[in-house]
Amino acid sequence: MAVMNKKKRKAAKEDGDKEGAPPSKKSSSNTELETEIEPTEVPQTNDADPKSALKFDIKHFRKGLNNVSTRLVGLTQFLNVCNNDGSVDYIMKYLENGGSPGEILKQLEGQSQKDLILATTVFHIFHLIILKIQSSAAHLLQSIEDTCRYFLNTYVPTIELMLNEKSNPKQQRVALKLLTSIVTLNSELGLTVLNQLTLQPKMLRHLVNRQSAKEDVRTSFIQFLMSFLIDGNTTLVKTILDKHGLIALIIPDLSRDGADVVLVVLRLLKTSVLNNASISKTLKICTFTHQVISYIFNLFNWRKHASKSNDCSEESDEIDKAVDELLYILFTSHKYGIYFTDKTLGSGDVPKNKYLWKAIESLEAPWNNESAGRCIIKILSESPDLYRPIRGIIEESFDANKSEQWFKTVNFLKSVLTSVDPKRIISTDSDVSSLMNFIRQFYLPSAVLKTSTTVLKSTENVMRNEIVILLSTILKCIKHYLNESDQSLKRVRINLKNRLEETIPKVFPTVDLLILTLHSVLDKVAVESDDEIPTSKFLLNVLDLLLLYNDLVPNSFDPVLTMLDTKRLFEKIEFLDSDDRIELKLKTTSFLLCADRFALAPDKPLFKEILPAMFEVLISNDVQLAEASRDVLRGILDTTGIFDGNKSEIDAFLYAAHCTSKKYGADIVPMIVDVLEAVVLNDDKYKKQLKKIAVDSNECDLKSIENFDIIFDNLERYNKNKEELHFVEDRPYFTHFIIGLLKNVKKLVEVHESLQDFSDQFTVCLLHFQDNPDRLYSTVKEFKVDDYVSSWKSDPISIGRNVFDKKTRMFKLSRALLNDSELDTDEVFNDCNTDLNQSELNVLLNTVLFYVVQQQRLNALNRAKLSNAKRALFFIFESCLSSSTTSYMDGIRRCLGHGDLLLNFAPFESTQSHLTEFVVDVVAFCRDKDVDRTLLEVVLKPYRHKIYLILAAETLKGKGIKFNNVEDVLKSFKLDSNDASLLLSAVLDMDVSCMETSANEASSWIYIICHVIDLYVQNNTALNLKTFTDVTNLYSKIITELNSIINVSELERSMYEYLLAYPDFIEAVPGTVFETMFAAKHVGKYTAKLAGILLQSNSNLLNKFCKYVVNEDVLSKREFAIPLTLVAFHHGRFKYNLEVLNAVYKYYKSNITKIVEKPQKATQIYVDNVDLFVKLVYYCMDVAECDAFLKKVHKFDAAEVFHIHLLEAMFFKHALADKSNMNFIYIENFLLTILQLSVVALKRDDPSEDKISKISSTLNQLIVLAKGNDFTNVIKSTIWQNFFKAALKSFVRVGEHNSDLIKDVAQLVDLIYPVDDSGIVELFDVTTSHSEFLNVMLNTQASDIKTHLVRLLLVMVGKNKNVMKASHIPVYLSAYQATRNRSDRTLLSLLKLYESSGQSMIEYRPYLWSDVGANHFALRSSRKKASLWGNPTVNHVLNLLDREIIERTIKHFPIDTELNSDSAIESDQVLKVIDDQVLNLNTTDVQELVRNKMMLPKYEECSRELKRNDCADRSFESADCGTYDPSFMMPLLSYILAPGSAVSCHRILRGGILAVPLMALSSHCPIMRTAAYNVLYRFYTQLEAEIFYKNDKLLWTQFLDTIRSSLNTAVIDEGSGNTPRLPAVCALYLARAAIVMTNPLDPLFKPINNFIISKQYVNFSVVPDLLDLFHNTDITYAERRLWILEVLRDGIRTFDDIKVLLKSVTFKILLDYYSCSLADAKTRSIILDILNASIRIPRAAKILTDGYGLIPWLNTTFKNQESKEITSKNIQLVHDLFVSLVLDSAAKILNGSEKDGLDMILSGKCFRISEVIQSEILFLLLGLLDRLSSTTVADVKTYLYVLKKLSGITVKQLSSVQIAKLVRECESVVDPSKRRCRTIILAISGKKPGLLSTSLALMDNIKSPTDGETSVKYLHNIVLNWLS
Repeated sequence: MAVMNKKKRKAAKEDGDKEGAPPSKKSSSNTELETEIEPTEVPQTNDADPKSALKFDIKHFRKGLNNVSTRLVGLTQFLNVCNNDGSVDYIMKYLENGGSPGEILKQLEGQSQKDLILATTVFHIFHLIILKIQSSAAHLLQSIEDTCRYFLNTYVPTIELMLNEKSNPKQQRVALKLLTSIVTLNSELGLTVLNQLTLQPKMLRHLVNRQSAKEDVRTSFIQFLMSFLIDGNTTLVKTILDKHGLIALIIPDLSRDGADVVLVVLRLLKTSVLNNASISKTLKICTFTHQVISYIFNLFNWRKHASKSNDCSEESDEIDKAVDELLYILFTSHKYGIYFTDKTLGSGDVPKNKYLWKAIESLEAPWNNESAGRCIIKILSESPDLYRPIRGIIEESFDANKSEQWFKTVNFLKSVLTSVDPKRIISTDSDVSSLMNFIRQFYLPSAVLKTSTTVLKSTENVMRNEIVILLSTILKCIKHYLNESDQSLKRVRINLKNRLEETIPKVFPTVDLLILTLHSVLDKVAVESDDEIPTSKFLLNVLDLLLLYNDLVPNSFDPVLTMLDTKRLFEKIEFLDSDDRIELKLKTTSFLLCADRFALAPDKPLFKEILPAMFEVLISNDVQLAEASRDVLRGILDTTGIFDGNKSEIDAFLYAAHCTSKKYGADIVPMIVDVLEAVVLNDDKYKKQLKKIAVDSNECDLKSIENFDIIFDNLERYNKNKEELHFVEDRPYFTHFIIGLLKNVKKLVEVHESLQDFSDQFTVCLLHFQDNPDRLYSTVKEFKVDDYVSSWKSDPISIGRNVFDKKTRMFKLSRALLNDSELDTDEVFNDCNTDLNQSELNVLLNTVLFYVVQQQRLNALNRAKLSNAKRALFFIFESCLSSSTTSYMDGIRRCLGHGDLLLNFAPFESTQSHLTEFVVDVVAFCRDKDVDRTLLEVVLKPYRHKIYLILAAETLKGKGIKFNNVEDVLKSFKLDSNDASLLLSAVLDMDVSCMETSANEASSWIYIICHVIDLYVQNNTALNLKTFTDVTNLYSKIITELNSIINVSELERSMYEYLLAYPDFIEAVPGTVFETMFAAKHVGKYTAKLAGILLQSNSNLLNKFCKYVVNEDVLSKREFAIPLTLVAFHHGRFKYNLEVLNAVYKYYKSNITKIVEKPQKATQIYVDNVDLFVKLVYYCMDVAECDAFLKKVHKFDAAEVFHIHLLEAMFFKHALADKSNMNFIYIENFLLTILQLSVVALKRDDPSEDKISKISSTLNQLIVLAKGNDFTNVIKSTIWQNFFKAALKSFVRVGEHNSDLIKDVAQLVDLIYPVDDSGIVELFDVTTSHSEFLNVMLNTQASDIKTHLVRLLLVMVGKNKNVMKASHIPVYLSAYQATRNRSDRTLLSLLKLYESSGQSMIEYRPYLWSDVGANHFALRSSRKKASLWGNPTVNHVLNLLDREIIERTIKHFPIDTELNSDSAIESDQVLKVIDDQVLNLNTTDVQELVRNKMMLPKYEECSRELKRNDCADRSFESADCGTYDPSFMMPLLSYILAPGSAVSCHRILRGGILAVPLMALSSHCPIMRTAAYNVLYRFYTQLEAEIFYKNDKLLWTQFLDTIRSSLNTAVIDEGSGNTPRLPAVCALYLARAAIVMTNPLDPLFKPINNFIISKQYVNFSVVPDLLDLFHNTDITYAERRLWILEVLRDGIRTFDDIKVLLKSVTFKILLDYYSCSLADAKTRSIILDILNASIRIPRAAKILTDGYGLIPWLNTTFKNQESKEITSKNIQLVHDLFVSLVLDSAAKILNGSEKDGLDMILSGKCFRISEVIQSEILFLLLGLLDRLSSTTVADVKTYLYVLKKLSGITVKQLSSVQIAKLVRECESVVDPSKRRCRTIILAISGKKPGLLSTSLALMDNIKSPTDGETSVKYLHNIVLNWLS
């Protein structure tokens, strides 16, 4: 640098402007981001220019590099031409001329690392070379990666010096850019950078300081950090985030950086961190602290800090969008953000999202920035529980002082309130209290409402107007919640509305104040004012508020009516010269209708004044105002009383008035009003005239009315609910208004012809509302009306143009409905002038109904017209549905409630009428829409009743009928339960001859019986006992008395399903029914099922079965006899009647022989009932037949499960008959036969899981029998070779269920091959050459297929070591995951076998595994041989260790695992022995003997293990296989920390790796502990030698010294070689302390450090630091207490840990504190976990029960349970207590016995506890009984399991009340249908244990029962035990 001239210095100083971060290697996926952090492009080569090539001689430059004195000058010149001469690509020329990056780095060899001048130049050139290779020389990527590894291993100290605070900006910039290019080159290099560099925030803070000279340094540093994220590599991202505080360094001043930099940071944080599901939420929380989030919010103000000279609006918008997206994910996403779902919606005492709350609380008036305000609103719309901190900010600015800030606050609050969708808040499990709490907090904040009251009392009209709008917004939002609850949660709506009516008047501004506000606004009318808000707008807003208030709090204005001056109100409105006058009148009228509707009575002055105004609004072009005026007019017209509440007539009036007004304008309105007044004045007169006309016309057709009345009389007799009958009551004919209208029009028509049009239109619409037009015609015939009305008496015509304009929908619809051509809905209903409104929809709907019904009356309705009517009707329904569900259901009610449709509904006629078809299609349309099904069922009630009446009438005829559509009709309409019951009784009273038709077919009555029975089952309702008995008797008569063969399978199905649902009815079935089934002429599968359920439940029928089944006529009915015989076999009292067995076998012997020889010809009845034929083989087949069959190997063409069952039975029949050892030839032949069947099965593309499982099961049994024989013939057999290849070929294609077959292959290889057999080599080659071998081996998931495949490899390698090759080791390492799952443990054994057999493993050290190992060893793709620098380093290995798995490892450390083997018995095996069925060694049942022979070895092995391993001193908690395997970890860490190893102790500590050997000090394997001590010793040695920060080094050396000096208090096991063992709880304390000590931000950092520093040694016989952490008074006391409690919870593993807790008085402390009022819910929950962990150790459970009064304490705490979670934990605690006490008893018996304990295990004697303890456990369970109904199915199952295990004597202590309560509490959780529990209750009340036995027998038939079904079965057993 000394020889550089000034220009060169300037160029060197400004070179940062030409370089930046290198691009990512994933250029195709990150192009956008790369362009933002890439440097300016390196100049390209220009070989065409010879002059440029002479500027710099590359060869001379390379030669000069060998000269020490000139190389700096040469390097500097080369760097300058590279940067300044863009005409030639010198970097590429250098590479093409043999140059390399290694040659450049070589210039630093032998130089001092502090020579930063040379280093800066070299590193700069190296950086440019990396960029060039990335962009233009991909073939050199491997070389540059190796060079970078060399660089990182050699020159990191130099880089750290360049990054030092004392270095100049250029050096810092060059170092950062070089590191950036290295990181983006390769993710592994990025990990190396992080591991080698000391990146601590406090040391790097100077790099982000914003100074004029360091701007480029800051940008370079940001690019350096972002380079770790740009590639999206999860490991790399996790590692950079683990270095807490690094990302946070760049955030505070980010608002002052350039737009490109800001966007890159934000987008990468979003894509690589937040949207990365592999990054844990904990790590995201540590990264995005509330301070960081606050700074990110500040980026919304980036525009303020941007340069004012440039237009930065586009960049600012992009930044705002990026910030918004990032924050939205952070605050709302439970999966990707740091948000936790809060079911309390923020109303809880402790916030679930305290970090987000802090971030929001730190904001200052976010509404001042538009983008920030929008972001907050968007967040709150998704996460309303975050509203409370925002509310606090709002309340600070929400005062009563007028300011710009105040208005912004109000507008922001309005936006926030409207942002939340009620659908997100209201769910199916919502309750009134939670909803009300949310509404009060979110919408009714007291501070806001108090300020609102203050403002309303002020004189600031602008502020008052804003408050009025705000209050209206609040009420609108609350109204939305009411409406939503009405739609989705009707049960809540009424209570919520009542609560709101109570709450709103208490917290809201008073009604008096609102009325005074209204008057104060009126006072401003016609007065000059300087207000900024128009008076009309203010008045509108006040009226809106009053209307909303009245909607939510009805009748609230009654007390203040005297304050209202309605006349003055309208007078003031007239003074307003505003476009809002119409709307004001409309809303004022609406308000008066609510507050004082009598003010608008016809005799009041306002009536004539307001009504014209409302009609003006009705015909206005404003759709919303017109619709609102329609509602107001309905109210006004209703108050007149002239329409008598007939809403349909009011709709007709409004529709006619609207159409006429549209045609003639507003001039018609006064005349209509005059007519109304005239009718009101002569009200009584017109009523009398209408009555007289009705009497004269004799109403209508009396016959029709009589029939109609009969229908509804019957309907009302069965249903008195008026609400359900509302749809038929809401159809009055018409009122006297029509007479008054026509009379007055007749007088006034000369004045204006428009009145005649109005009269005609109203009459037409009214006509369409009539069921029968005769009465209306009689009324209007004396007046001059249109011919259209009279035409409907005989020959209908369409509506004329003189009545309705041809463009109106009514005119077009009338034409279309009378025309046969297809109706076009677009043409008919399209009207550009007006939109469809609710009144018009009602009118058009009734028009369609009128046309359908009246044309049918006149016999003018054909199929084309009917189709048009349905098309129009369905369009109207769709329009109503798009408007609202209520409107749609009103339309359905109007349609199906039409009397004529019901009257003419005849579904069973041979030729279905048009009206019936119309009704059926409408019902089908409604069912498809599936809207408000409950109301639809109410609407259909009369039709269902009519169906009943029709069918009931048919029963009186006493004939057999056959309705072709009876099934469809009953399925669509269904019958009411009452009608169904009556109809069933009527059918059952009919003679049996009615069950068949004259054509000798089954009558429809049989299906009707089935339908009714099915209806009862669906409704979970039981039939009357006598009724069901009658059904069974009828069934019996049908079989015996009818001559013709009738198929009654459907009846048998219904009866069978009913008896399954209600087994208590089985005893009501007469025994004669069972007998008649044997004589049935037609039998099906349900015949056998029905007979089977009767036989299974009634042992008295066994004799009858034995009597009939031996008859050949019965046996010939195979579908009946075979399933029924199987049921008899399963019956406990059958006693295997040999006479019956032989008879059945004799009859089916030929068939059995045939299906054994040719299984493909077996019919389904043999396949489904193979268990019967298996039993026949066992009991009846001659041994000689079996012998003849087994003498040879059979080759079948098909492989079927039933066939294998039969072959297996024949084999074991022969085996059991041979008292001596079975001849091996039979075993060999049968094995080859099964293998051949396996080959056949595997040739199929999709062999079934059942088939594979059965083959596997059979092979397993053969393996047990065949041990110790010579299998030479099998090995030579082609069957074996084919089987092996077929099994391997299909093991991936078939899936996981084939994994058992691969397991069997491994066992067979181990069985049949001798050691060193040459055939193993071929098998090994076949296995490893499989196309899917590598895919399975490299699968990171722990699948069973992978486990068994590795096991197969292990067996083959163990049989013949010649198959071993060094090339296999990389495959095994790549497949290895270092965990304790079965596949990994087997792989580790395989690797150990290779190593012990002489295969060199040294070249693979340090071992890389998993995907990283696969990539390194080039297993997936070809790769050049790695150079020296390409070898894996220690840091590569450390990068593979996942922090989360390490923490899980120390939590679930396998303390019983030995370093060299896994011989410990699994805890779940012990529990399985308790639950397994006890073997009956004295049985004579052949199948049980076979089972015993197969199962006995397992029990023998388990009994030995139980006796050898004292199960009372260890926890029976299941092991976690997702932990690292200490058998691998200890040797690995020992190698990594070996002397001379280049390992960073800091890296070991930061990764939490040291916690693993610390936890291993608690292992019960002395070799494991020795290995752990060795690891700690080596770490200590490395720590002393490492250049480390002094304070940290002293801390860790003292930590290890303290452990070493404390080992004299550890446990010394006998025979362990004096290797101290720490109790697991103490070891866990040390392990977690080691993790805490690496994180200064952890709340436990200070107390743990103080404890370690202050202690010379730690007493490991007590819990370390328990009292100080538990009873701490520091501000972080809660975190400290929870931390030590979690150590206790996770550290209790053996009885040694219990001793430590007992000595520390821990249990006394915890039991006392639990009952203390200071204990919060979380602490209590963990205390229960600690107790549960303790009692899982059987010996500890006994001590706590006997010596600490645990059971009485639990009884006390159960009475004060707070939550469902606590109840669930208590149930689990009682379960574990029971199991522990059982195991403790077993341990004492087994250890005190000299025998092996097998007899005691098989008899169950060792698994018993005293009756006293059982009684205490029973009382514990009773203490939980009251809360059982609020728990889950799994909890109830656990509860009932314990209760079932108690002895009968103990269970009998329960009273009948308690046992009944138990059933009721369980019923709602495990038996929603309440069928099974109903049976239990009946058995309890009737003392019928037999009923329960029957129900249990039926439940035994359930395959794969759910938890609920298992729980019900437990309940059956408990009650049966109680009753016995």
